Amino acid sequence: MLAAVEDDRFEACRVEGGAGESDRLDVVDFDLVGTDDEVLLAAQVKTGGSTASLGTGAVYRIMVELVTRCDAERYELLTNVRLASGAGKVADLLARPDLSVGERRAELARTLAEARSSADVTELTDDQIERLGRCRLLVDPRDRTDVADSVKTKVWDVRRKRGRGVGPRSSGLLLAHLLAEVHRRAAFAEHAVWTKAEVVHAVVQDERDIVEVIGGRDWGSVLGLMAPVPDLPRTGLVEQIVSALQPYRPTGRSVRHCGLTGLSGIGKSSLAAAYVAAYADAYEAIYWIDATSPDSIEDGFQALAVRLGVERDGTSERLRSAVHEALSTRAGRFLLVFDDATPDLAQRWSPRLADADVLITTIDSTARLGTSIPVTALTSDEAVELIHRRLDEPPAESGDQARRLAAELERWPLALELATGYLRSCGYTLADVDYYLQALKGRSLDDDLSVPPGYPRTLVAAIDLGLELLHRSNPKEIAGLATEMLMRASYLSGQQVPIQLLAATLALNADNLPQFDNLSESDGPAVIQDPRPQEAVRALSRISFARHDERLAWRTSDLLPTADHTIAVNAVLQEVVRTRLEEGSAQGEWKDELRRLAFHVNHWLSAATHNQEVTKAHQLAPHAAALVAHLRRLGVAGRRIAVLAGNLAGIYVAAGRDEEAIDLLRSEIDMILDDADGVDVFLEHQARLHLARALVHSDQAVKLDPHPAVVELARVLTYAQTLALDHKAHQAAAKFCVSALSILSLLHDRVPATDKSNALIAVLRELQQRLPSTTLTENTDAIERANRMISEGEDGSAERITRALLTHSRHGNSINTELRRLLVEALIGQQKWQECRTEIDNLAAELGNPPLSRESAQQALHNIALKLVAATLDHPASPEPRALLRHLLSQPCFVHTSAIAGGEYRAKFDLFALAAAVYDNRVDDIGEGLTKVGSDANQHHLAQDPVFSMLARKIITIAQAMI
Repeated sequence: MLAAVEDDRFEACRVEGGAGESDRLDVVDFDLVGTDDEVLLAAQVKTGGSTASLGTGAVYRIMVELVTRCDAERYELLTNVRLASGAGKVADLLARPDLSVGERRAELARTLAEARSSADVTELTDDQIERLGRCRLLVDPRDRTDVADSVKTKVWDVRRKRGRGVGPRSSGLLLAHLLAEVHRRAAFAEHAVWTKAEVVHAVVQDERDIVEVIGGRDWGSVLGLMAPVPDLPRTGLVEQIVSALQPYRPTGRSVRHCGLTGLSGIGKSSLAAAYVAAYADAYEAIYWIDATSPDSIEDGFQALAVRLGVERDGTSERLRSAVHEALSTRAGRFLLVFDDATPDLAQRWSPRLADADVLITTIDSTARLGTSIPVTALTSDEAVELIHRRLDEPPAESGDQARRLAAELERWPLALELATGYLRSCGYTLADVDYYLQALKGRSLDDDLSVPPGYPRTLVAAIDLGLELLHRSNPKEIAGLATEMLMRASYLSGQQVPIQLLAATLALNADNLPQFDNLSESDGPAVIQDPRPQEAVRALSRISFARHDERLAWRTSDLLPTADHTIAVNAVLQEVVRTRLEEGSAQGEWKDELRRLAFHVNHWLSAATHNQEVTKAHQLAPHAAALVAHLRRLGVAGRRIAVLAGNLAGIYVAAGRDEEAIDLLRSEIDMILDDADGVDVFLEHQARLHLARALVHSDQAVKLDPHPAVVELARVLTYAQTLALDHKAHQAAAKFCVSALSILSLLHDRVPATDKSNALIAVLRELQQRLPSTTLTENTDAIERANRMISEGEDGSAERITRALLTHSRHGNSINTELRRLLVEALIGQQKWQECRTEIDNLAAELGNPPLSRESAQQALHNIALKLVAATLDHPASPEPRALLRHLLSQPCFVHTSAIAGGEYRAKFDLFALAAAVYDNRVDDIGEGLTKVGSDANQHHLAQDPVFSMLARKIITIAQAMI
């Protein structure tokens, strides 16, 4: 019928053949008639289950009945059942256009005889035989889902051609209406004729009207006050519901459940409404129940009892039982939606035996009600589209502002609705986003006038309601602990918040933990052996204020199995909680709690970096960054916060975020110097040492003026000279000397030496030589010996020394990195390729990504790559060094270290990449590599080292010849 709408000759569809002869009605299920009452198509429909089939005789008899009872231009038998082999032959025979009446009669007789059919072709007139040539047998094996999707697509086509769009949010409702209209016209002969004008009107009516009349009986018996159908379809989530419920599955007696879980205002009810709108045609009836309380559910079932004709007297148990019994006897599948339910209420009121689907929306993320679907934030594109729709601004002119607003509000639908409602109603546009985020965001999230249709309250009110529910539905102790943990989590990053970190902050004070500079190898994160923190997280999950997140990196020495457990907390929720705390009356006490939190965050971060748990350190760094930013915003300072800022700066240097590290280190020094308890001089100069390192690594700082780094190192020298006067501080003085010399060496790799820097090196070396030997200096001397052996060709001896030292070296520190680098170089010199690969893998595993020690990683990876490049040139017929170079350059730690390298190292890493491209014959990469190596800056740095200059010329010559 929908296809015929585009045919100018089509005038009407007669359902069940229209009014008239009764024998004709038994044969024709529907026909399409033209403007002159001619029959364009007469059709019969045969449906059946998966085991049904149509035999040859049955197909022939149906076709004969069709051509006998009416004269039509075309006849069709539509079926979804499989055909017997003879039936298929009959269909093919009827469709042949090359046969005369006599030939068709003869072929039919032969085919029927082969099928052993008793049908007699001789009884048919020539006119009937001719009509049989207009018959077609159409077998449609698709399931109901595919058929429904196909019809919806046809509906969209009809609407589009008439200037009306339709999306998934109303297509199911429209299809349900069209199906209901078919059944109505089939039931009443006086309504059997469905004119083309009526069909078009039914199909192209306004989409808003379709959605608004969803509660009317004409639309498939939707009962209850349903949430508004969203104008922004979240197709991926709707498809997950479809996958869980399979609404077009075969009829049965099973009840399928699907739970939509998530924060209040995240769009759970809207998603349920979107599903109803898109798949209403799959259900005979839809019942939407407000499940916010036992009373509201009972009210919904009272209305349902009226619809079903059930006695409503008696207790709620009797009401529930009576409704369930009535539902179990209904023909056709129904959908029951429990909106804003608690899991226990939803389970109690759900039917047990019926052909039904039950869809539940709940804030309880722990609920397991059939298939559980977490409803998370909108995608970035969805959030931006929502913003543009609400503010009616062209995307091309305000795309960046919309994306920023979406990101700041974590793409939380209710937050976006409130923000856009506030902006629009107060005369703002997306051009005012900066001002909104700075001054208006908090007001909009609690603005009653900006609450959109379908949402019962503001976001702040929703959070308050969640907190009220937290305390009402949990033991006082657990609710209190959950609240305190949420408060502290609101000052950390929103992802991978360690549960034990939050718990330890509440249970342990500074006296229970080792000092930041006195950690032993066994020290890990501070944990408490108590089940209550996990129960508190469960309580937060039941109101979707938290959800379990990806676990932290695990090590066997962690004290408890739960030490790696984490949660995620929405950033907007965090902001609302912070605002409440900072506007409260106990701000002084809360700042003390934040200092305590800073101590614990630093302990976790220090333990991870000290023990070379690279992945965990990078997982914890965002928490330190978030907390430090909030503390600086609030003007909260102190020694503990200074230490945290310094340790975070170390992570930033490792990651190549030098400017941020410089800012943090200067802030750390200021806090140390302003400490009311006195200046910690050791801590101050440790910070100055790290500041010098960050300044040297920073392209911007070192190019503008290398002098500040030298000044900081001169201050470190003065302090080291003071330490040298105290025999108890000799080891600390030696550490300062070794570190300062390392930084100066790196500085001279990047910029030419000056008289001041050379003089500083001389004094530092003289002081180092005067100091007694320490473990650090002994290890440094051993490394120098191994270096000399390798340079003199004594690779076997170097291998023995480094292997012996590695057995005593602590896993992961810079000495260990140097030793493993020397071992790899010694193995390359001996052409022990398999052992070399093993040690490269060991080194990469220890370094992690990004490596915590930038200089050690840079030096080690550079030296190994250089050795492999040279080995490949020395052994051109051997594939092993070429494969090892490729393997090394593919390691994540190498990729990162190369990307953030500067100065001389930048030039050398680019040369290694070009060499690898040459050895692997990657022509496209060779061209790009030549461009990089040929830059003025790289050529300048390569020219400073005669060995590298010669190597570069050799590789460049080969590369140029290849392209």
